[in-house]
Amino acid sequence: MLVFIVVSYFGLAFTADWLARSPLFAPEFGPAGAAGREPGTFMGSPITGSLGVALVFLIGWFCNIFGEELWFRGYILPRQEQAMGQKAWIANGLMFTLNHIWQPWNLLMILPGALFGAWVVQRRAKTWILILVHGLVNAILLVVIVLNGFGVKL
Repeated sequence: MLVFIVVSYFGLAFTADWLARSPLFAPEFGPAGAAGREPGTFMGSPITGSLGVALVFLIGWFCNIFGEELWFRGYILPRQEQAMGQKAWIANGLMFTLNHIWQPWNLLMILPGALFGAWVVQRRAKTWILILVHGLVNAILLVVIVLNGFGVKL
């Protein structure tokens, strides 16, 4: 599952730039072209040498992973299964994706992993699987931010 989500997410990375050019999906912040991805910055703000940003991001990373997965997969998905049966994973994956509407340029990148993750959780009835995978996928950015906090410009 981890390999599928990473490959589909980064394989669809080109869609973020494509969607960001559309007025409907243009970001207020985020991937503002190449400027939004300059080494040593996060969402356009300098972070090199700032361990405080890394600490705050670590706390946010933890709350985000557990919050999203316990809410969408642990609470909502079982109720969707009662209402929709075996197709609940589709609604759950779509809802999870739309939860990220605040970063509309990433919606196409998130969708395949959200659907596959919901499908696996529904089949296995184990929320912890996706908590672990989601945490590992988002840890990529966490590592970049922590290294920047120590002064390594990535």
